[in-house]
Amino acid sequence: FCVICALLLRSDGVGQTHLVCCGKIICNGCVFAMEASNVTVGTATFHPPFSSLCPFCRAPKPTSASEFVTMLRKRADANDPWAIYNLACAYFDGNIVPQDDQKAVELWIRAGELGCALGHNKLAIAYRDGRGVEADITQAEHHYKQAAIGGITGARHELGCLVQMSGDKETAMRHWLISAGDGNDFSLAVIKDSFKRELVTKDNFERALRDNNNAKDEMKSDAREAAGEIVAIRKNFLTNRTCCVPPRTPRKTLKVE
Repeated sequence: FCVICALLLRSDGVGQTHLVCCGKIICNGCVFAMEASNVTVGTATFHPPFSSLCPFCRAPKPTSASEFVTMLRKRADANDPWAIYNLACAYFDGNIVPQDDQKAVELWIRAGELGCALGHNKLAIAYRDGRGVEADITQAEHHYKQAAIGGITGARHELGCLVQMSGDKETAMRHWLISAGDGNDFSLAVIKDSFKRELVTKDNFERALRDNNNAKDEMKSDAREAAGEIVAIRKNFLTNRTCCVPPRTPRKTLKVE
């Protein structure tokens, strides 16, 4: 949940911001709402835009990449799992710190141990692709399971793909039905394709579609939609968005045999 508007957040980290000053997680809709209205801090009234102030604690935001990394490391040293996760992503991408796959994996392990489901999801991808660690599909499946238990719908979708490739189509479909019902469109696409081929009942398809729409509706707000439109038009709208949570690269939809 966003600590300001109390609406559900996406499980994959998209559309939300980790605030390195106070460690809170808020949706980009609330960031946008602050930028679109006047805010009084102490005796001073600020007018849009407010990119220099934290939307939650009103502390000044970092003004440079080096200052941002310093604040991020401070949060990580305090065992903030989101800060550790984001610092790992920074090492993995090499955008604001030197690129280091092994360091990223070490930090994701630490984040996972502190309860960050996204950390497990990244570890699963690392083991699947052999980046920073030796490729190991068994370890990938283990971390996908941990991430799925933590509510990461994308991880549950990938877990369904792994299970399907091992020959257990029934369990794979259960994973996809859960993931689709939690708002994952990749799983919904698999279920839709399976329904067309009469591999899924009409009741299950309609339930997945209904639950998918309901999950998305629970996360909607006018401010979030406005923020999403602005981000789509101007990628740098939010100077200090959730650090290094890269958009998920669309993968080819897996068809059930």
